[in-house]
Amino acid sequence: MVTVLLDPRHYPKSGSASIPRRFLTCKILAGKDESPRHYERFFLLQNVEVLISNIQTSMQQEIAASMDAVPTDVVHRAASGLKPAFNNKVEMNQEKGKKSAFDWNKGDILGFFTDIVKKPGGYNVEKSAEGSLKNVVDEIHKLAINADKKKKIFVVSDLEATYQGKKFRLETIFDLVGWIFSVTGTSPAGATAKNYYYPLACLYCVFWRRLTEVALPFDHDPGMIQMTWFEEGKGKDKVDRICISATLDGQGLRDEKNAARVRRQQALIASGLLDKKMEGKTLVTTPNPQYFGHCAETLPFLFIKSILNSVNAATAQGFAFKPKLVLPDKVGEKYEYFKPDIGVFADPCPNCAHLLGVGLKFKDPNFKVPS
Repeated sequence: MVTVLLDPRHYPKSGSASIPRRFLTCKILAGKDESPRHYERFFLLQNVEVLISNIQTSMQQEIAASMDAVPTDVVHRAASGLKPAFNNKVEMNQEKGKKSAFDWNKGDILGFFTDIVKKPGGYNVEKSAEGSLKNVVDEIHKLAINADKKKKIFVVSDLEATYQGKKFRLETIFDLVGWIFSVTGTSPAGATAKNYYYPLACLYCVFWRRLTEVALPFDHDPGMIQMTWFEEGKGKDKVDRICISATLDGQGLRDEKNAARVRRQQALIASGLLDKKMEGKTLVTTPNPQYFGHCAETLPFLFIKSILNSVNAATAQGFAFKPKLVLPDKVGEKYEYFKPDIGVFADPCPNCAHLLGVGLKFKDPNFKVPS
């Protein structure tokens, strides 16, 4: 027997409910190779002879049986019960007869960003950020229409944008889209991870995926995204904000990625989030560890550090997840919303935990995988 983790997006629906996005375990008959192999993306077996009829039968039986044990809150449904985004102007619910932002194409998204540039007050854009909007959106347009997919990711010019009075360098299209999400509007009343923050993070992924038009599965997608939300200000001036961004990823773009990471590491040191003695070091002990500046948390934490004196640290919360677990496999496929499942999220890596505790002095449990 060989045990393989199956991505349920590749298999048919069972009854009225589709298979949850967490990977299911299925045993199949194989040839001589008895060692377990794990595949996240494709159902591939090397050096094994497989009896196709037995695979199909086993898969159908085990997947159907497993559906009985799946919690209803992780089964696919149309997005519903969600708060509107971007100053209550963007609908995330997928209701019949109405177009959800999850269904927007590239033209819709670019048109929406252009509308924010024209009417920043209507979208409640953070005041100091208004002057950067046009440059950011113009750059998104350039990247989105570039025919070379390797030139859709990294910003060519040295582009800086303002976050609450301080300038930050934005390196990728993921940064640009994340900055717009971070400065446009504040969180609506009653916002929770389930009805607003998680779906908004999914929408962020949908937007940059549609803008980059990646033809091959996950060909330049970031490995992880991170969102942090928090209370800022006091009394009548108190608002809830989010900051979101992604890792520095892009296959075949190693030089651009490494140069951007070094610049971000320097920004972490200059901000006081990272001690100078940690330069060029990492707390991650895996064989090929990432270094400070690579992680999705970097920009959100830099943004927040710049206003830390006005942030209520006790309210700060966040999560990280792999976009490939919530996005369609290919461009053009309809986005299917999945309610948050514990299997989607990831704990902060040791580097990010260090920035959380030492740099921001936020509560580490607030950024762990939700129980």
